[in-house]
Amino acid sequence: MKAIVIVSLLCLWNFSLGTSCGSGVLFGQEMAPEVGVGASDSSQKLKSLVFEQEANGLPNQPTTDAVIQRLMVAKDRLRLDDPTSGVTYLLQLLGETPKVYEVSSDGNKYREAEEHGGLQAARDRAERQTLDRLGETPRMEREAILRELHLRPGLKREVVVEWPGEEKTLLGRQVRKMVVEENGRVVVEAWMAEEPFDIPFFDFYRQLGAFSEAVLEKLNGVKGIPLEVDFTVVTASLSYPIEVSARRLEVMEIAVIEYEVPSWSKKIVESPFAACPICGKQVEKAAPPGGRGKARSGLLLYFCSRHCKLEYLKQKGIKVPGREN
Repeated sequence: MKAIVIVSLLCLWNFSLGTSCGSGVLFGQEMAPEVGVGASDSSQKLKSLVFEQEANGLPNQPTTDAVIQRLMVAKDRLRLDDPTSGVTYLLQLLGETPKVYEVSSDGNKYREAEEHGGLQAARDRAERQTLDRLGETPRMEREAILRELHLRPGLKREVVVEWPGEEKTLLGRQVRKMVVEENGRVVVEAWMAEEPFDIPFFDFYRQLGAFSEAVLEKLNGVKGIPLEVDFTVVTASLSYPIEVSARRLEVMEIAVIEYEVPSWSKKIVESPFAACPICGKQVEKAAPPGGRGKARSGLLLYFCSRHCKLEYLKQKGIKVPGREN
């Protein structure tokens, strides 16, 4: 059970776009004439938390070895450097519309997310479909299936945040255990340290789509820095655990331009649609109804329905928890 969860959530968000931390697959498209968006005074600095951390269980993580990453977090922005994939991720909570960028290792190319929250929107659609299909199922069988899938009638989400009273020391800081359950399933188990200055960590989480709105509402106002975290990501097709662990933590003054896309960087243009690999139907990449995946070759996949995704997994011999292949 390990550390700053934002890193893994950025990787998850990146996976929702069709790439992943550690994959090295990115920036293969044509570039538009637009240039980077960074324009701040190079002398400006922001008080920041700087982490070195390791992560396990990331989507499409290429090996069982931990992925080592560097995370910088200020009050309204963050930067994640992932040397395994050679990509820098930037998240900015500036103005009314938050921004998430991916920048190539040389800083010459970048791309921007146009939509946020696609993972949970797809999850909601899939779970509503499941509830509809169970409508004619005998009551006892239906209730058993709902318990197994952690679903509630009407797509209700019952969220509980608990502080069991357990404490320990991590990186020289006192931490307290926090547990978050959603419909009886533990989705977050974290050791929280007191924050040295005000950083709204859970405001960043809202932009990355890994938790339902009900979970985020319960986490709203929770103070502290998660230094060790186990969390379970629930998507339209799968649920899986991710572990992140901070190995070093410092408070530093970081130049504002480190949180921005380089001014010389060129924006990548991508088609917003892709063909479902099973039926060939055109699917919107931002929110594919059946979710996303990745072939062994690194090709990014977008599915038009849960049925097509399960069929793809079946053809490839990939087992899905709770189903017979």
